[in-house]
Amino acid sequence: MERANSWAPRWLSGGRGGTNNLAVNSGVSAGLDAFARSATNGIQSYHADWDQISSVRDAARAFADKERALFAAAKSGLDADFAKAEHAVEAARKHLDEEVAKTSKSPLFAGGLSLTNAQQKFQAAVNSSAGAAVGRVRDVNEAALAANRDYTLFKEIKSRLEAIRTTLSDRIAKLLESGDPKEFQTLDETCLLGNAFATRADLYARAEKFMTDNSFAAGKLVGLKGEPLEKVLKDGIGEIRTQAAAYSGNLTNEFMPAISYQLKRVEKAQCDTFFNAYLAEAKKALASETGFPLTRDISRPITITTFLSADKQLRYISADINSEIFKKSSLQERPEWKTFLPNVDGQQAVARALLGEEGILGTCTISLAGATDATRAKDEWRGGWRDMKLIAEGGSSETIRTETETDQKIGDAPVQQKLELKLFKNAGDPNSPTFSISTGDWGPLWLIVKHKGERDKSDPKTWVVEFPVGAPGASGSVRLKLKFERALPELDKWAT
Repeated sequence: MERANSWAPRWLSGGRGGTNNLAVNSGVSAGLDAFARSATNGIQSYHADWDQISSVRDAARAFADKERALFAAAKSGLDADFAKAEHAVEAARKHLDEEVAKTSKSPLFAGGLSLTNAQQKFQAAVNSSAGAAVGRVRDVNEAALAANRDYTLFKEIKSRLEAIRTTLSDRIAKLLESGDPKEFQTLDETCLLGNAFATRADLYARAEKFMTDNSFAAGKLVGLKGEPLEKVLKDGIGEIRTQAAAYSGNLTNEFMPAISYQLKRVEKAQCDTFFNAYLAEAKKALASETGFPLTRDISRPITITTFLSADKQLRYISADINSEIFKKSSLQERPEWKTFLPNVDGQQAVARALLGEEGILGTCTISLAGATDATRAKDEWRGGWRDMKLIAEGGSSETIRTETETDQKIGDAPVQQKLELKLFKNAGDPNSPTFSISTGDWGPLWLIVKHKGERDKSDPKTWVVEFPVGAPGASGSVRLKLKFERALPELDKWAT
């Protein structure tokens, strides 16, 4: 185009004084052809520049469309729609990032990412190059034509220049018409200026990552009172919430409800993950240590060592359940916790009753209920089996008469020991027939569960147990009173 400026004055200033009009016309025609080719080649360059602007515009438009869908999904409260929209936003953001990266060395986007500025720079470049060159040549030709009105050459030049100008104008106009200045301004304000799109998209992506992250897979959870969950909610999700609240760019009124909805989703997801992991760990910890008397399954008695270990775990779990974050999580509304919580409560209540705060297993005082007129039929066996003695390792007892009308203490026995009740026809006779009634481990508790004992209404520490005597030639039932150092829970509250 500069070349058109250099030769235009020479062939336009010749006027009628030219010595060889044929040669002049031939040279002018060749010059105009070269000028037209130069202008056409320039158009190709403009197309490339405009394609760059269009690519950024299309990518920004796609991001804006996907984000509007995200806003709508958040407003409707449909999780599946929101998740789909968020993934679409991430994909649109990635594409926009790629297009923006391509502009890093483009003069059109020098000084900042702005479609409006790029369009203005494009327009200015067009005006200062081919279009301006055509204008300058046309002005010179018009001056020559004014001085030589009958000179056909200048008229032909004017016609050729007008054709070139029209071609340039039409093609440039079509390019510019494909860009709406209002849309460019809107996309600048809502997406591009200050990389607002990236700021919002980063927060969406970071929040969404918590939907699938398992922050609790490897660590120990029982006994920490929910601290791992609190850390995630405070340091992870809480940090995103703080940064979102600090966002002051365009679309704040749409962005804040959407990110708030998303953070509620990820908080729920993290809570679900935590409490599922915690429940699995707690169940595993108790599985090998739970049995009778922590549960009512007398076929699975546990040792003292196991009982004490289970108590330790139960204390941890109970402290966790009573922590603030567990309480406000409404665990009783979670189906998988509905049976676990009562079982823990039941086991904890039994353990506390047997160990106390000192963690020491106590004893049980065992008495034979007195015979009365009301219980005559049940007490018929006492006429033949007149004496009874309690035998238990670590316990103490004396032989008692069975036919008394008042309750009689048989003896004291450690709660964890097996019991043997030995009946005598006559304890004073070394050759007297005897009959033994035996229990499994944790004898006093075994009697309660085996024979469905009932807690005394006037004394919660005392239980009444009744079972068939079973001795040869005897009928009726043995009625015992078992008094513990602390109150046990009602039998239906014991874990199953």
